[in-house]
Amino acid sequence: MELLAEAWKLSPFLRENKIIHVHTTSLRVKQDTIQSTHPGWQIISAQHPLPMAAPSYFEVTINKNPDPKGGLAIGVCGHIPSGNEVHSIRLKGSILYNSNNGLIGDSYESDNSDMLDKIQLVQGSTFGVQHDVSTHSLLFYFNRNYVGKAQIKQGHLGLLRTLYPVFAIYVTDILISVDFTSPSPSTVGAPKQDGSAGDMSGTAGTGTASGSLAPPALETTAEGEEDDEFDG
Repeated sequence: MELLAEAWKLSPFLRENKIIHVHTTSLRVKQDTIQSTHPGWQIISAQHPLPMAAPSYFEVTINKNPDPKGGLAIGVCGHIPSGNEVHSIRLKGSILYNSNNGLIGDSYESDNSDMLDKIQLVQGSTFGVQHDVSTHSLLFYFNRNYVGKAQIKQGHLGLLRTLYPVFAIYVTDILISVDFTSPSPSTVGAPKQDGSAGDMSGTAGTGTASGSLAPPALETTAEGEEDDEFDG
């Protein structure tokens, strides 16, 4: 029934996604905003996985980030992190983008990704993640401009049968807000004729790939805590 509701976009039968409010981290959650109160990796997820009947999208606004050179990662995981997982960025079955450091996780094909490096998730910017069900890939958007994709490893498709949006924060006093209903940039207007990534303002230190990027066409079809330091 749930897949049918997703496919036909039957809003009354669709679950409204939110940030988990009952958790074992020091993060402060209010509605769909997350604020860090202590240093060290703190991982939190959405209550529900992304819809799997069609492409899905969520978008994060960075309201405050004292140090955009690392310590804020956004992506997906095949399960809701629990136990010691909520204090380590090394999540099994995950793909995340870490501010200024690039893609991390064990579930993407590193040789089949065109994701831009050194994108800093600075205050006032947005970062969006889209799941393309038909190609088993994630598309990433910075300030609603396409910046690359990550292919899910074939051998990890079983681990990622469900995809929970996850948010990892290391630096104190980061504040982000999450919009699970934001329309995907790929469905709003056509890509630029030159296929460029568009306005990349606020990406100090962003390394741009040679040539231009255009989004691919989509087909609809605490005990023992581990406190890893971020790279930066």
